[in-house]
Amino acid sequence: MRKFWIHISLFFFLFYVPVRIICEWDNADADVPLNNNILSIQNKAQFDSLDILFVGNSHCYAGINPLLFDEYNYKTFNLGIATAGPRFSRLLVQDYLKDVSVFPKEIFIQVSPISFSDKADNFEAYPIHRYLTHEISNEQLIAQIGDIGKVFRC
Repeated sequence: MRKFWIHISLFFFLFYVPVRIICEWDNADADVPLNNNILSIQNKAQFDSLDILFVGNSHCYAGINPLLFDEYNYKTFNLGIATAGPRFSRLLVQDYLKDVSVFPKEIFIQVSPISFSDKADNFEAYPIHRYLTHEISNEQLIAQIGDIGKVFRC
């Protein structure tokens, strides 16, 4: 029995620990982001006391120009992220609301048939949870969603 526990401990140490260390560094590029999705997430803290917050997928960030709302004295921010579906939108809104002193008057969430397809919420290609102001680890995300297959395409 002792030998069994030694093997289990060795397995844990040799496989889990290195993977865990690598996972901690998977957002090391957060300080110098080249991805517009990451820039959008990081810039959201500059937009407080909004009239309208737009959240959605690439159709949202490409199709809604917040500058047009400035002409009518609406303070807006477009938090559209590639492949955003219900899970991305929820994470983005929750993270945004934790950082602001005054909640937006309106939150518009873009919904389309694509939002509910298997191509939405692609955490593998766009690990936005690692770049949020209140970062969420892969393990926390899996615990929230309840299915590893929905986080990582298995």
